[in-house]
Amino acid sequence: MRLFFKVAFNSIRKNKIRYMLLTCTLILSTIIMLSTSIIKDSAIKIREDQLRKTTLNSQLVITTADEKDPFFNPKDIINSIKDIDGISHIVPRIGGMAKDAKTLKDINIIGVDLNKQKAAFPIELIDKYKVKDKENEIIINEKYAKENSLKVGAKIKLLIGTKNKEFIISGISKNTGVFDPSMNTAMISIDNAQYLLDQKDNAYSIGITIKNLDDINNMIEKIKPKVSSKFIIQQRYDMDYFKSYVGTIDMALKIIGVLSIFITLFLTYSTFSLIIYERLHQIGILRSLGISKKDIKVSVIVENLLIVLTSIVIGSILTIPFVRIILNYIVQDGYFTLDLRKFLFIDLIIVIFSVLVILVSLRKILNMSVINLLKGIGKKYYTNKIGKIFKFSFGVVLLIVSIVILISEYKRENGTLALILGALFFIISFVFLAKLLLIMFNWIYQKIFSIFKGSVSILFKELVMQFSNIVDIVIITSIIICSIYVSVTLKNMINNGVMNVYGNADLMLSIDGTVEEDFTNKIKNIKYIKNSLLQSRTTEVIKDTKVDIAGIDGAQYKKDFSTEIIKKGENNIFDKLDDGKNIIITTTFSKNTGINLNDSLKINEVNYKVIGVVSSFENMGKVLFVSKDNFNKDIKVKDKELCLIKVNNKQIKSTINEIEKLFKDKNENKYSIQELTVLNEENNNNNKKTFTIVNVLICISTIICIISMSNNVTINLLSRKKVYATKGALGISKGYLSKCILFEAIVLGSYSGIFGLGLGVTLSNYINKILSYYIGDMVFIKDYKIMVILVLISIGITVISYIYPMRKIYRINIIDEIKSDE
Repeated sequence: MRLFFKVAFNSIRKNKIRYMLLTCTLILSTIIMLSTSIIKDSAIKIREDQLRKTTLNSQLVITTADEKDPFFNPKDIINSIKDIDGISHIVPRIGGMAKDAKTLKDINIIGVDLNKQKAAFPIELIDKYKVKDKENEIIINEKYAKENSLKVGAKIKLLIGTKNKEFIISGISKNTGVFDPSMNTAMISIDNAQYLLDQKDNAYSIGITIKNLDDINNMIEKIKPKVSSKFIIQQRYDMDYFKSYVGTIDMALKIIGVLSIFITLFLTYSTFSLIIYERLHQIGILRSLGISKKDIKVSVIVENLLIVLTSIVIGSILTIPFVRIILNYIVQDGYFTLDLRKFLFIDLIIVIFSVLVILVSLRKILNMSVINLLKGIGKKYYTNKIGKIFKFSFGVVLLIVSIVILISEYKRENGTLALILGALFFIISFVFLAKLLLIMFNWIYQKIFSIFKGSVSILFKELVMQFSNIVDIVIITSIIICSIYVSVTLKNMINNGVMNVYGNADLMLSIDGTVEEDFTNKIKNIKYIKNSLLQSRTTEVIKDTKVDIAGIDGAQYKKDFSTEIIKKGENNIFDKLDDGKNIIITTTFSKNTGINLNDSLKINEVNYKVIGVVSSFENMGKVLFVSKDNFNKDIKVKDKELCLIKVNNKQIKSTINEIEKLFKDKNENKYSIQELTVLNEENNNNNKKTFTIVNVLICISTIICIISMSNNVTINLLSRKKVYATKGALGISKGYLSKCILFEAIVLGSYSGIFGLGLGVTLSNYINKILSYYIGDMVFIKDYKIMVILVLISIGITVISYIYPMRKIYRINIIDEIKSDE
């Protein structure tokens, strides 16, 4: 074994530049494969923890319905719900505004049972101090501590009215969650807060932590019968929004992850095959000296595994800071969540695949005769013709199947699995048929270049002569261009879909379902409002799918606010909502449940007829429309009223002020209003961050591509160095040889750009159809300017990859190469 290592190290030292390029390729490949798999998990965990911090890990909160007196004794409610299965913690809270006796600054105090709160969700402290048993402890945020030069162990006195109490600072928290730096916040024991607020034994809310976030709706139903109607059970954050946020990251990373893994595996195969093929002569000498095939195989595997293992270790180490940087970009306070098993599993896949590639390449070479090995005979002499025919035939079959799946999706729903398989079949068929495509394009280019007499035509003929050596280069670059195109198109499609959801409205007013007063006419009478539509909303689970049911005035909705595209049904389906028990569903709901046009759909034991299927991006494509009258008759619980508002002359701020006046007295805490331009900007910023990550990963893939291509091109061109030496001996200048190589790079870049765009357009269509099952239908956007830019990028990538080998060819010694036996 020592001999094998010695031979391996000598070979690596001899070909250090080539192996350095291979090492860089594998390091970056390891980073990208690990990153795409763990960024999602970490982002989800960070986002979940942010929501927990903001709510003190209380997903549900019970408050009194009496707004004039928000305080109540929580004892009976806690006793009635404490044994419900699925609840992990119950924490009563009370709070209000106090003053610091020294600075007279306002401090928002939160009173809790500190031990219960620490069990439910510990506060993140940057410094802490152990107080004595009889001392009153207080936790303040970092902002207030810095502004007032306060440290742990210091004293602080709080005042509320005539009540006051002295506290010892036991902890200084990070400026996150409820301790957000936008205000001065302090946490004290609930007993001390009750004393300062003069509310003995009372609280203003009961926080409930549930074990499973996905079970939040069931928990509400379990708690409702245990609580008097005088109390309200509130969900602290929207799980669907959270899942949507996570889903966007998940989908984007899965798409780029699949493409990146494909690039990595293909490059690994291509590079190892070329490196081993380059050693034909060396292996032939070893065979002629009597070295067994087994020993040669072990020697080559050891040599290449040294590179693979070193690269994986370095790549794994570099992944950690890389992912941390990415996570800090997505969210504040980003941190790294490491699943060691997944980490090691991905590393193991790279090792196993590399060994398999080496073994496959060696098997072909070791089956050659010693004479052919010594001659360094070309690939074409040992390529199986039957294998070629099978590969091309298999590629054609996969291409036909993928096209049939995509076309049939426009007529009927095949499901996401069929679409994913269709997309994979299309990529694989491209790899198998790339050579045939190049033959076709060579013929087309040859006809075009034949018009130009002289050097251009001759240069292209020389390129065609080297045709068998360029297929891998074209495949690699094409997939990179495809990845970039898919990323840009997907970002544009999602942004366009988000912007169109409420494209005809400026404001969205949400009114709690417990408000009985009808605000329809009052809102319409606001002078700044051009159009408004009040719709009733509730959430139901139909066919195991959670949906929003909207009760609307169909005719007005269609006239003033509808952005939905009618896919099935007549053009006047919204006008027909009032003509009986009719319902309009979305394509996403239809695809996930199998319910279609003219089918019957049961809601609360009432049968509705599906009169239309529309494309919608709202609520991830899961909003069903019924008439307002049918909603009021058949829906038992109204969650909220949702009012879409279009204002005159951009009088948005004035309109908001008028709406706030309507709710100021008795419904002050039972409404929310959102400016849709701001909401859209927030969504676009989230999408921008997500796709920035995707673009960073694509850039890494592009660097991998350039490094690996440079390696492949170097081997490719150096295998032709005797040809270039012969041309030099015949008087052809080195400048002309460089021109030949540069021309080859430009032509291959244009091939790759065109093929990559073809791949990208087809895969974008596939992805559009896959996403329609999850987040709603999107309009496919073709950007011809981007297409031209990507072809130029493709040419640039190829030219850069040719620079190093072109310099090597420029320096060849003509006499030595002609004398060489290789």
